[in-house]
Order: sequence, then C-alpha cells, then structure tokens
Amino acid sequence: MKAQFVTLLLLISGGLQAASIEPKNGINLLFIDGVKVEEKRELNNIDLGETQVVLNYNKKLKDSGNERVFDSSPFVVSFDAPNTDIVITPPKMYTYDQASQAFQKQPKWRIETVDGKAIPYTQEVLDRADGFMPYFDMPERVAKHNEARGIVFGASAALAAKAAVAEQAASAPVSEKVGAEAIKPLDTNNLEQLKAWYVKASKQERKEFRRWMIDQE
Repeated sequence: MKAQFVTLLLLISGGLQAASIEPKNGINLLFIDGVKVEEKRELNNIDLGETQVVLNYNKKLKDSGNERVFDSSPFVVSFDAPNTDIVITPPKMYTYDQASQAFQKQPKWRIETVDGKAIPYTQEVLDRADGFMPYFDMPERVAKHNEARGIVFGASAALAAKAAVAEQAASAPVSEKVGAEAIKPLDTNNLEQLKAWYVKASKQERKEFRRWMIDQE
C-alpha cells in the first residue's frame, strides 16, 4: 500500500511549489499550461519548471490622430520558470501601424524575475483554425496546438511517462520475487479515472488536490 501511494504521489505532485507571473499593461494572459486564465491581466500562479503561457497584446494605440485598439494574434510562449516571481512585459508600441508590423513577426516580450534577471523563452503563433474567426474557440485551439506537438501537462505528462516505463518493463524478463511482499502496480482503471478528473479540474483544484496528497503521506 505504501509503495502504491508513493507511485501515485510521484505521478501527480510534481508542481507543488509555485511562483507567480505578472502581466504588464497591454498583455492578456489567456492560458497557463493549457488551463484557461480567468483574470487575464492580474497576477497568476505558475508551477516551477517548464511552463507554457498563451498570451496576446491588447492596447489602445494612436492611429491617424485617433485611438484604436490593437489586438494581436495569440502567441504560445514557453520558458523554464525559476523559484521566484516573474514579470512579463510587452514590446513598446506607440502606433497601430507599428504594432501591426511588429506582431507579424516575432514580438520581443521581456520575461524577467522580479530582480530583473532575463528568462530565455521560445514562442510561436497559436495555430489558427480555418474560416473568418480563427480563434473563436480558444480552448480547442490550444488543445489542438499542444496535441499536434505532443505537449502534455501535470498528471497527463506523468502518466505518459509511466506508460512508457511500463511498456519497457513488460518486454523485460520477469525476475523472481525478492523479499516478503511484492509491490503491486496501481490499477489501470483507477489511473484513467484520476487522469480524466485531473485534466478537467481547474488549476486551483489541482493545487488543492496535490496538497491533500502530501498530507496523506
């Protein structure tokens, strides 16, 4: 039983430590690690390690003497989150035309720790759907974007890794039982149910569940 608990804990408790990410004026945080963000322009928690944010630039800019809202395409930005809070700042834009040109290429975001240390990142435009409104269903676009690249998060990533290990173990020779009690594997159905629940849960629910798992140890 203890061995089963340890295995389960390893599967879903990888992101207990958390930092925060603060979007500066002009940035909307749309998704963090595949989960939709409710407060797009507010401080949000992120787990340490490899992190993916989907964001866009949205701001009133000068356009021929008037003001006009520029709304960029969503960008998928990935970086390694350190054990400290993070600030993400958009490129400086003064006119609508300037922004239109800049965001056709690779905009220069600044991702830094609170003490000003730059964090390297990669980015690409979120895959578009066909039709007049290519980003109408954002959750679907983000899910398909990540699926096409084999990107998974949280419990899904741990379960995928476990499946690969299990496949290797199944093809290896079976050694004789050593010790008083053999370690029993987790039930596959239970794992699938856990996976389904975890993927559907909100970011806050995931964090609370992982804290509960730690308390059971």
